[in-house]
This record gives sequence, C-alpha cells and structure tokens, in this order.
Amino acid sequence: MIQIPQSLESLKATAQALDSAHNSAVAKAKNITLSEYRARNSKDYLDPNEIFECEKFRISDSYGIEVTESTRNG
Repeated sequence: MIQIPQSLESLKATAQALDSAHNSAVAKAKNITLSEYRARNSKDYLDPNEIFECEKFRISDSYGIEVTESTRNG
C-alpha cells in the first residue's frame, strides 16, 4: 500500500515548523532604521540576521504596526 498521505502530512508538518521558525526569527530581529534598511539594500550579501531585520522593517513600515510573534502568526 502506498503511504503518500502520511508522507504528505509529514511534509506539511515540516513546512509549518519552518514557517514558524522563520516568523519567530523575524519577530525577534533587532529593529533597524530607514537609513540602515537603505544601506543594506545596496549590499550584495546580507547575513541571515540582517535579512530578518530588513523583513521586520518592511512589515513594520508597510503596515505601521509593531512586529511580534502574534503579528506574524496571526
């Protein structure tokens, strides 16, 4: 018997765990200023923490709200 549904459920659970970890990292990232955000946009490479900080800035700037774990997961 093929166990595709079980594998599919496992993939869904893994994707959900990755999304949750990403959302948590963004929410916990340091707040940066517009000038820091602009400076980073001109860089060829950003480390993962800088990427999370930029994403947090974009969300906060676009929606005008504080980014928290409940903001990202809601």
